[in-house]
Amino acid sequence: MEGTTITSKTAKLDAVLRELNRRCSLLGSALVSEKGLIIISSLPHGSDERAVSAMAASILSIGHRVGEELQSGQPMSILIDGHKRTIIIISIESLVIIGIADAQSEIALIKFEMNEAVRRLKDILESTTE
Repeated sequence: MEGTTITSKTAKLDAVLRELNRRCSLLGSALVSEKGLIIISSLPHGSDERAVSAMAASILSIGHRVGEELQSGQPMSILIDGHKRTIIIISIESLVIIGIADAQSEIALIKFEMNEAVRRLKDILESTTE
């Protein structure tokens, strides 16, 4: 029974990420722990998911320290604005969601959709019944 619950939650989490990718034309996304462990991923083919997850968690940790040092509070999101792609990292309590978009994408819309996905992901993770 426990395995069924985990499998069902995993499928629901995966569905949320795939819907997020579709709605925002994201190239990929992932949900990872604040320690950098992959929970669910739909990153682009060929991506080193473990490395990306660990680095995103590290970037978020550094962002928290910078926020403290500059007295700006905890970052709500971190944006890596590259020439080819933009990466958005959002913290969800002890979890991290990563989104990868084309550099010319509408970041405000993506951040809005990612925050909506965060709400759905939290609901799934907090649910105790199927």
